[in-house]
Amino acid sequence: MSVKDEINKLKKEIERHNFLYHAESNPEISDAEYDALYQRLKALETQEGSSEDSPSKTVGSKPSKGFEKHIHLKPMLSLANVFNQEDFSKFEERIQKRIGTQKLIYAVEPKFDGIGISLTYENGNLTKAVTRGDGEIGEVVTENIKTIPKIPQKLSFNVPKVIELRGEIFFNLDDFSFINKNIENSGGKIFINPRNAAAGTLRNLDVEIVKQRPLNIFLYALGGHSDDFEISSHEEFLEFLEKNNLPRNDLISFGDSAEAAKAVKTILDSRDSLNYEIDGAVVKVNESKLQEKLGFVSKAPRWAVAWKFPASEKYSKVNDVLFSVGRTGIVTPYATIEPVLISGANISNVTLHNMDELKRLDIKVNDTVLVKRAGDVIPQITKVNLEVRDGYETLVNIPVHCPSCGNTLKAEGPFLRCDAGMKCPDQLFGYFEHFVSRKAMNIDGLGYKINTHLINLGYVKQVADLFKLKRYEDELKSLEGFGEKSIDNLFASIDKSRKPKLETFINSL
Repeated sequence: MSVKDEINKLKKEIERHNFLYHAESNPEISDAEYDALYQRLKALETQEGSSEDSPSKTVGSKPSKGFEKHIHLKPMLSLANVFNQEDFSKFEERIQKRIGTQKLIYAVEPKFDGIGISLTYENGNLTKAVTRGDGEIGEVVTENIKTIPKIPQKLSFNVPKVIELRGEIFFNLDDFSFINKNIENSGGKIFINPRNAAAGTLRNLDVEIVKQRPLNIFLYALGGHSDDFEISSHEEFLEFLEKNNLPRNDLISFGDSAEAAKAVKTILDSRDSLNYEIDGAVVKVNESKLQEKLGFVSKAPRWAVAWKFPASEKYSKVNDVLFSVGRTGIVTPYATIEPVLISGANISNVTLHNMDELKRLDIKVNDTVLVKRAGDVIPQITKVNLEVRDGYETLVNIPVHCPSCGNTLKAEGPFLRCDAGMKCPDQLFGYFEHFVSRKAMNIDGLGYKINTHLINLGYVKQVADLFKLKRYEDELKSLEGFGEKSIDNLFASIDKSRKPKLETFINSL
């Protein structure tokens, strides 16, 4: 593959992941994997040059179609990443080349793993709240933002005609757990992490649902503003926030480059004790005039960087290795482990992907393993701690027969497969769940709980049976936890799906 072809391939791949992360709030890869793709693209573009529409020069993703759009007074840019002391030293060297060898004072604060937001106050009144979007244009979510008690509707100190305040929307970890528990109890699909929950809630079109979920916010940057507002430093900006009772984070320090590096380590060390998610620290030049002098590159300021942290990881014990059957018949090994809290999620099951990965890790029951959340999304086991093996570990029993239907399994490369199709209960359930999902036929009212009932009671033996459910109307309405209204709504949603678009129907199969 030529360098040009690889660049084009990387651009398409990164643009897709940008859309999934920013617009859909449903990332498929970890932060580390994304960073690797991005750094590879930048390295290749150094050789070949870059186009103006390259992901290395753009921010976020285009806004979705569900909300009113708004142009930011000042673009909401991204930040360049550093990963270690060497990277940070190079960042400072670039600054010194532009402004000379004067001593720099930095502000260091947590990099929150949430959803970017911009609040606009006009003559002191909150008039608009807009998501980051693509950095230039975002979605108006003012009514949803007004459900957050911490955000004052009116400013009283040093009030300019117009001011944009930038911040991050997130959930506290205990609130996130409470929300997921309620969703699970009602048979819905839980959020995969706090960021996903914050994005889904902030962009919910039903403000009554938003009111039931305690969104939180920290403000951390100044956006556009009228000429009657002036500050000399980031420190002074934080004082402005405090005097106006605007929510800001207190885990912030100021100092030279050595002190900044120590502050980053302090934030990293405190990560597991915080009640919210962070994925790094932001280091920025404190003085406003120096920020202006340094300016910007295409998508990021020259005066600030995000010092990214490694994925959160902890040790746990393997209680067992079990096998699940997917809708295509692939049998996937997964480890059940002693529950461990990582990045706000209580992890008790970890996929082992396939038989090759199981063998590569050499996992045994009762092993101690290192678990991390890839991109703080997908739990994975990275290694077995061989040093603490004590002889009580036992080999994993590899199944010969399907754990769902008993059919003899077949080996296909690194996978085991059950070829029983819809006669296999787990394959039927997986296929049915996919068929009714939002990305397929989009049938509301069919969550895990009712899907399980429909299949276990024999009402659905193939997806076509879904459209014959009316014959079981009385039985469904008598089921515990399913009221008459919810079943009526389900039937209405099924009827609505009877004439799908061709591409929707093909995707559902």
